Amino acid sequence: MDLGSVIVDTFTTFGKKWKEYIFATLLFGVLPYMFMAILVVPTAVWMEADIVALGEEPAVSAVLTVMTPFFVALGIGGAVVSVFSLLLVLTCIHLAHKKKTWKQAFAVARGQFWSAVWLCVLTALLLIPLFMLFIIPGIVFSIYWMLSFVFLAVEGKTGYAALRASKKRIEGHWFRALGYYLVMILLVFSVSIIVQLPSGIMAGILSLFMPIIGGLLGEIVSGVMQSLTAMFLVIFLYVYYRS
Repeated sequence: MDLGSVIVDTFTTFGKKWKEYIFATLLFGVLPYMFMAILVVPTAVWMEADIVALGEEPAVSAVLTVMTPFFVALGIGGAVVSVFSLLLVLTCIHLAHKKKTWKQAFAVARGQFWSAVWLCVLTALLLIPLFMLFIIPGIVFSIYWMLSFVFLAVEGKTGYAALRASKKRIEGHWFRALGYYLVMILLVFSVSIIVQLPSGIMAGILSLFMPIIGGLLGEIVSGVMQSLTAMFLVIFLYVYYRS
């Protein structure tokens, strides 16, 4: 399948069940951003007030001492919940061909959840050393393994089996996979920036008068757009897997 067909098929696939995909993405993907925003923005305002009263270093130290555990917990929890969000989107797409309901897709995704978490952890553990020692091998294997999540959701392959299946599918046309993926990232991020620009300007203006409200709005909008961007990339990977 050529690049144009893959892009068209990605947006066509989204259009068939767009309400379900957006619901899954926003419900499980955006909530962590909202909780993080509720913590981050008031903390920033608090830190700014303490800097005026105590000086920069004592203020930053005091705030971070109190808030760091909350940020770490929310970051880990948000990453885990986002994994389920993307897994649910993939499962919905795959089961739509079998005329399954959203509730059935949710049940399947729930059953695969911890396998998905382990696959993400395993992939990170393997890629981080490759990127730290030799950047090029990290890039090479990132592309080889880019379909592993799809193999998990569609074929039930877990861990190394999903990574091996992805690598086998990509072998022989690695540069095509890289090119398609880069074009899709560029396209989706361009649309995201255009859509996000007006709300970003509004949040910036609002922050001049109500810093907490403006900051919360900016963080939430950013979280929504990042989640929707990830959703489109996951749909693209599914389409590429089927091509």
